[in-house]
Amino acid sequence: MLERAKKGMWNGGIVPYGYKKENKKLVINSKEAEIVKLIYEIYTTTGSLSQVYEKLKQGEIKDRQGKIFSKGAIYYILRNIVYAGKLKYGGNIYQGVHKPIISEDLFNLAQQIHKEKIRKLRVYKDYLFGGLIVCKERGSKMTPCFSNKRKDNKLKRILLLSLHLNF
Repeated sequence: MLERAKKGMWNGGIVPYGYKKENKKLVINSKEAEIVKLIYEIYTTTGSLSQVYEKLKQGEIKDRQGKIFSKGAIYYILRNIVYAGKLKYGGNIYQGVHKPIISEDLFNLAQQIHKEKIRKLRVYKDYLFGGLIVCKERGSKMTPCFSNKRKDNKLKRILLLSLHLNF
């Protein structure tokens, strides 16, 4: 399987949306490929997975099973390097023999947008006394954590202190 991946050949499994399998090779399914291009286009212009989902839902664009695309399916399409003409096997990326649906630049742009969104969503806070309070019996340290509470359609983040017990 590693040698097949190094040669750029498809190793089998579920065929990615936008492709079909012919003679053990990935071949572009033109109708599905247009939807994949649309997904990347909407995501790179809006930067929002939810907006991609809403536009597909409004246009009643459906997957192979005739269902509206789930956010998980859209997420998978946006992260799958197969669409840029490459294959991933064993943690390494190889040039595929199949034709790409999107350019490598467009794929990389989508990944960059995703990475920037992750950083924005994380809470980076250093608490002055974090880890200083220690349980006398177990030696566990008290650490900060958060909980989200929704009240009157507003999201409120609450700081909690928790004691991690070591048994």
